[in-house]
Amino acid sequence: MTKQLEVLRHKEDGQITVAYNGINLDNYDYLTVDEFVKEVESADMWSDIDDEVYAKALEEYDLDYSSYDDPDTMWSDFLKAAENDR
Repeated sequence: MTKQLEVLRHKEDGQITVAYNGINLDNYDYLTVDEFVKEVESADMWSDIDDEVYAKALEEYDLDYSSYDDPDTMWSDFLKAAENDR
């Protein structure tokens, strides 16, 4: 079993988000690292996923999303950090 992230997928429309004040968690499932990787890698563009989602996923591995200028470098660092949780 892979690590579960603090990233959510809406059960009906599949939209990926992070928890916020007032969200009804009954409508969402938490993503595992593997599920998150599949979502990102199947996206057409980096911007298909909101910045706060990347930030939350990276934060779980002590990576600072705002310190990255290059999304490819950010993703490579995330994959390396999450390697043992996949």
